[in-house]
Amino acid sequence: MQLLKAATTAIHGLLFSKEIRSTEECLQRNDRQSYFSLTRQLVKAQFVLADGQLTARLWQEADDSYLSLVDRLDQ
Repeated sequence: MQLLKAATTAIHGLLFSKEIRSTEECLQRNDRQSYFSLTRQLVKAQFVLADGQLTARLWQEADDSYLSLVDRLDQ
């Protein structure tokens, strides 16, 4: 009976780890997509539109996103 209980506990631990990894992968994928989107917006604002205010706002958004990512990684 103890062997069964130990095996069950081990299996639950493995399932939880896979769930966490899956969540982390989704977050990383979303982060990458967000960064590419922000980069495209920055290129357009800075080089195509030559809009200083929009460029500054987007750089601030990029800075905020980076700090948000660092905070999440620290936890």
